[in-house]
Amino acid sequence: MTISIPHFDKRLARPLIGVLLVLVALMRIVSTYGVFSQTMDEPSKLSSGMHQLVYGHFPRTHDHPPLGLITLGIGPRLAGIPYEATANRWDDGNRVLYHEGTYRRNLALARMGVLPFVIATAVLTFLWAHRLFGIAVALVSLLLLTSLPEFLAHGGIASNDMAIAATLMAALYCFTLWLERPSFPRSIALGISLGLALAAKFSALVFFPAAAAVIAGWRFWFLRRRDGDSQSEPGTRTTPRVWLGAAVTIVVVAWLTVWGSYGFATGGVTAEEIRVELNLDDHLGAGGRASRVAYAIARRTPAIEYLVDLAKAVRHQTDGHTSYLFGEVTPRGLWYYLPVAFIFKTPIAFTILGLTSVPIALSEAARKRSWGIPVPLLAAAAIAISCMFSNIAVGLRYILPIYPLLAISAGFAAVHLWTAGWTAGGRFRRATRPIVVSLLVWHLAASALAHPDYLAYFNELARRPDRIIVDSNLDWGQDLLRLEKELRRRGVESFSIAYFGSCQLERHDLPPFTRLEPGDRATGWIAISVSLLRGMGPGPAAYAWLRELTPVGEVGHSIRLYYVPQER
Repeated sequence: MTISIPHFDKRLARPLIGVLLVLVALMRIVSTYGVFSQTMDEPSKLSSGMHQLVYGHFPRTHDHPPLGLITLGIGPRLAGIPYEATANRWDDGNRVLYHEGTYRRNLALARMGVLPFVIATAVLTFLWAHRLFGIAVALVSLLLLTSLPEFLAHGGIASNDMAIAATLMAALYCFTLWLERPSFPRSIALGISLGLALAAKFSALVFFPAAAAVIAGWRFWFLRRRDGDSQSEPGTRTTPRVWLGAAVTIVVVAWLTVWGSYGFATGGVTAEEIRVELNLDDHLGAGGRASRVAYAIARRTPAIEYLVDLAKAVRHQTDGHTSYLFGEVTPRGLWYYLPVAFIFKTPIAFTILGLTSVPIALSEAARKRSWGIPVPLLAAAAIAISCMFSNIAVGLRYILPIYPLLAISAGFAAVHLWTAGWTAGGRFRRATRPIVVSLLVWHLAASALAHPDYLAYFNELARRPDRIIVDSNLDWGQDLLRLEKELRRRGVESFSIAYFGSCQLERHDLPPFTRLEPGDRATGWIAISVSLLRGMGPGPAAYAWLRELTPVGEVGHSIRLYYVPQER
């Protein structure tokens, strides 16, 4: 008797490898849930998502759109955790997280709301890379993306940073397809994906136009230089009327999608909010007939909530946000903040592959007469440059959408060097293959060694990360659970603490403690967050006396532990 083994289709093996890569990334992300306490903004963003689910409308106290926040509340809501809104959304979110003493469980439920965006980003990276370069590049790009510390870090935090990465990736991918043929189905797809990006984070209003302009400009120049046809691919032609109709379709569908993220609500904002946030009185006068008519129309305008929330975000951008870079605390971000953050927080091997892709992509685009090859790289550059002059610079997470785009380019560079060497004729292939293997091993080793501290990851160039940048790059309040364990291990009976975070310290298993206020001195055991130690918040002088001492230990990467003996 013979046993026949079913034939396995080898064509399924490579997509299954992609699925396995995503599953490994998800397991790595979920494994961090019980290690880290909440980061600074998680209660606030969870509260906004819960508010939409419970009350049916988005809270009027937030300066973010709802899409990336609603999903955070789904898990806690399905688990039956009650929610009641007050004027303080951080307190509202903390009541959800600390409900019935199951803090770790509740926090994990909120963080699971980010996983769909993690999967979507990975799938879109695979699809775009596969369409441009084939299955080999798609798999290598996916490998690079799913092992990036920054991707894994923000895939495990209840925030909307991964939501904008996924939705902007979708919008740009659909935009490239639409440029090739602006058909009605592609216009609908672009409108929906663009609307989702706009509803995920207001930065899409800057990122998408910047990247789309560069992509369209590149295509126009490339096709005109190639064959004098800037409007279409060979064999096709699109009239201005078709372009106009497609553009109108995109705008209408995008705005309806944004409105849908607010539950298609009308009248959700008051005349006072419209007056204050949109400054209508400055243009129409206060109390006149024109202003009353404008208020009535505005309150019934679809997605007027989006414009009101956008006005709050613009005011935040105008006012700026305290930033720390190379020991200097500034009221606004410096233009070179994000380039510095990228250099020190991105794995070096990944950066090398990304830089190598620039000449390779441009030369291959010319050789193969294909305008799409350098598009992911150009889009990433446009997004990065558009964000450099922001007044809010507190984390590399603000340009998280560049990483899936760079992963495609880096994956293309790796496969090209493996198969063709430095030239299309395959010269120097034997020399480049060991380099490719070394870079991939280096990248994966850096990722593995970073576990589970993806948020606080810095590459080998950063000897003292806290002297470079802090805040959400290093210390976002995530190590309080580790502090509990460390103090128990050391047998600490009481201590002083200066904590940079949103946890309710009284609800944690800590010894009796005294809050160390700015300017105060203390003896005995002292725990302090490195963001405060370096001057974020109260200013550089607040804890300068502690910087002169040598810590006895480090809790995670974000809390320094000191012991100061009493003076005799």
